[in-house]
Amino acid sequence: TSGEVDAAFLPVNTAAKLYTKGLGYKLVAVSGIGSLYMLSADRAVTDWAELKGKTIYLTGKGATPDYLLRYLLIENGLDPYVDVQLNFTAAPPQIIQLIAAGKADTAFIPQPFAMMAEKKTEAEIVLDPQQALMDNRGTNKPYPFTAFVISEGLINERPEAAAALSTALGDSIAWVISNPDEAAAVVDGLGIMGAAIAKPAIPLCGISYIPAMDARADVEDFLQMLLELDPVSVGGQLPDEGFYFKN
Repeated sequence: TSGEVDAAFLPVNTAAKLYTKGLGYKLVAVSGIGSLYMLSADRAVTDWAELKGKTIYLTGKGATPDYLLRYLLIENGLDPYVDVQLNFTAAPPQIIQLIAAGKADTAFIPQPFAMMAEKKTEAEIVLDPQQALMDNRGTNKPYPFTAFVISEGLINERPEAAAALSTALGDSIAWVISNPDEAAAVVDGLGIMGAAIAKPAIPLCGISYIPAMDARADVEDFLQMLLELDPVSVGGQLPDEGFYFKN
C-alpha cells in the first residue's frame, strides 16, 4: 500500500480497493478468469446445501475466494457465519497436506492445486463455482479472478515501459496457452510442480489476457456483486473509469 510497487498481480477486488483508496494503480488486464473449485473427500457432497455443517478450508481472507464463497453459500440458502465454518490457511499446498493427513475433508481452492489435491488425496471436485455463478448471474462468461495492475507513476513517467510490460504479459500468456508442453517443462524446471501435473492443469487455470477496456463490463458486474455482498470488499464504491487503463 506504499505505492513502491510498479506492477502486480492481484485479486480483482483488491485492485479495485487500492484504486478507490487513491493508491494509484490502474487495471491493465484481467490475467485470470474463474478457476476455483470445491473439493471434498465426503462423497455425500453433491450440491451446495450439503455443505451445511462442514469446515471449509480456503485461502484469501478478504479476497476473491472469501467473498465468492460467501456469495454462493448465501445464494444457496446457507449462512456462511452459521451453517459452515470457514478456515483460512496461508496457501493451497497446506490445505492439500491437511486433506492428505485426514485433518480436513473439504476445501475451496484454485487450479492447479485442485488437480494436485485430486491426485494426492481422497478429495475430488464436487462443485463448480464458475458454473454456479454463471447460472446465478445469467451469463456465459466466467468471473474475472486475477488483475494485472501498473502504477500510475510508471504509466505517467515511463509510458513505454508500462506498454512493454503489458505487451510482454500478453505475449507470454498467449505462448503458454499455445505451447502447453513447453510451458509445463518451464514450470517443472522452476520447481513449481511436475510437468505431468502442469500440462493438463494449464487449460483449467483460467489463464487469459483481456485488456482492461475489453474486460470492463465483466469487471464492473463482478465488483457490483461484491459491493452488494459487502461494501468493504471493493473499498466502499465501484472504481470510476480512471481505473481502466487505455492501451
